[in-house]
This record gives sequence, structure tokens and C-alpha cells, in this order.
Amino acid sequence: DLLEPVVARHSDDFDALVALYRCARCEPRMPRLSEAAQHVLAFATRTATETREQKGVHDDYLKTGRGTLPLTLAQTIALARRWPAIGAGADAARLLENLLTSGPLTAGLDAACLAVARDLSARGETATARTLLERMVAVCPRSLAVEKARLLLTADA
Repeated sequence: DLLEPVVARHSDDFDALVALYRCARCEPRMPRLSEAAQHVLAFATRTATETREQKGVHDDYLKTGRGTLPLTLAQTIALARRWPAIGAGADAARLLENLLTSGPLTAGLDAACLAVARDLSARGETATARTLLERMVAVCPRSLAVEKARLLLTADA
């Protein structure tokens, strides 16, 4: 309860958002956990340290068994696009693959898939990149990014 006024006044304080999440995590039955997680996960991180902490909150939230992430599709895409910078490109690819197969396509999903696949390829994770690109081509055949994806797939063959 003490952190909520701080977060209300300083919504751009990432550390306060994470602290609020941790407090919510310790509450019996965790009634405020989803809301606290949403604030942390929707935050536009500024450093690799913040992104790593944000990914930790993401992973922890999923372990609670509370269901899907409390984020919009656009927020989830933004989250996945940050992960390759901290070496979590394979996790980003899995998250994007889930978005490709689980619901309506949203603007920016194809570009995010392409960006993450390029990062994976640059890091030598070509099999994961190929899987993501193949899924993208299958699900988004009319996308402007599909031709680039096909070129990348051909180059890796």
C-alpha cells in the first residue's frame, strides 16, 4: 500500500513498478498481481538491465499460473522486440510464434517477427530464426514483410 502513491506520482519509475509487482506477488491470493505485472511489462525499458528485470517479471508471472499476460497484442509485440538485445531472442521468437497462431493478426507482428529472426540469425540461432520465419510466411502470406522473410529463408537454405 505504501508503494502505490509513489507509483501514482512517478509512473516512469521502473524500479517502483517492479517493487510494487514484488509486493503484489507476496500478497495472499495475489489480488493485484495482474495489474502490477501489466504496469511492469508495458513499460518501455531504457536499459538492458531494465529489460532483463522486465523479462524476469514476465517469466515469474507465467509461473504463477494466472493465465495469459495482461497485455494488449501491441504491448506483447513491443515486449518481444526488446528481448533479443538481452540475448533472449529464442524466447521472443516463441512469444511471437504464439501470437501468430493464437489469434487475430495485429499491425507490426510481421515486422517484429522479421526483426527477431534477423537478430537470431546474426547470433547464429538459424534454426529458431527459420522456424519463426516459416510460421510468419504461413500465417501472414499477404504481409509486406513476407518477401523479405522468403529471401532470408532462401539465403539460409
